[in-house]
Amino acid sequence: MTSSETITAASDQRITVSAAHDQETNTSYKYAAYLPVYDETTKLRATEPFEFKDRGLDGDKDKKNLLGQASLLSALNDAQKKDLALLLAERGVVVFRGQDFKDIGPEKQKEFASFFGRLHIHPVGAHPPGITLLCLLKVPSSGGDTAWVSQAAAYERLSEPVQKLIEGLRAEHSGFPQAENARRDGKFVRREPVKSDHPIVRFSGQVTGQKVLFVNPGFAKRIVGLKDEESDAILQLLFKPIFRCELYGTTTTMTLWDNRVTAHTAISHYDVHNPAEGLRHGIRLTTLGEKPQGINGLDCR
Repeated sequence: MTSSETITAASDQRITVSAAHDQETNTSYKYAAYLPVYDETTKLRATEPFEFKDRGLDGDKDKKNLLGQASLLSALNDAQKKDLALLLAERGVVVFRGQDFKDIGPEKQKEFASFFGRLHIHPVGAHPPGITLLCLLKVPSSGGDTAWVSQAAAYERLSEPVQKLIEGLRAEHSGFPQAENARRDGKFVRREPVKSDHPIVRFSGQVTGQKVLFVNPGFAKRIVGLKDEESDAILQLLFKPIFRCELYGTTTTMTLWDNRVTAHTAISHYDVHNPAEGLRHGIRLTTLGEKPQGINGLDCR
């Protein structure tokens, strides 16, 4: 992706902005404050361990505070948000239409997300993501979908011997490939990458306690303790999703999902480098969840 150089209003610090969001061509863009930038000065510290409590534990099992009463997520009270957290834990992905979330401003957006947990910056530490909120600001005329896989269903489809095998294994989740690719392209790495060994099968969280797969091709690089050919064969089996849903979101659609029980990806279906085909630009806020707990006390390292 090509880029252009600009200057922030607050200082003379130079940052690079994606060419798709060039100042000259986006002077009238309503959501210019959300345009992505590459900050080449700010360094981030590693995530420190913390105690986590799932808000869904305090939700009403019938969701009576949320269902049938709420219309705009931005107006939810605490009781309704707790019901929403419970609904997410049970369903994995929840979609709301006709929302105004994109227009309530960054501070209120962060405040809403923070109710569900500490906001996260990078997902490969000991506390991987919990809940994610996505609201699109601009969408192409076609394409730009988001797809999710049920990690609970993916685990349940496996034969019992395979389930028992992987329940005792950990996978290495690594941020090093991303950092190395960024450095190779001349980009600034804001935080030094880390590796964490997570159970391949974890409990979904404090609310439902389902057994779910906890691997994805983006971060899970190898199975600890296995030969390369053994690790590759098992991971390729686990990386083949057959339980998925796909959504074409509009600018008034708000989607929330639980990263502990789902895996997701954006699906282009269009040329992302061709401005004539449109642009997929959105707000994504993600919270940190608890440290994954595996079966029979298997924990992360």
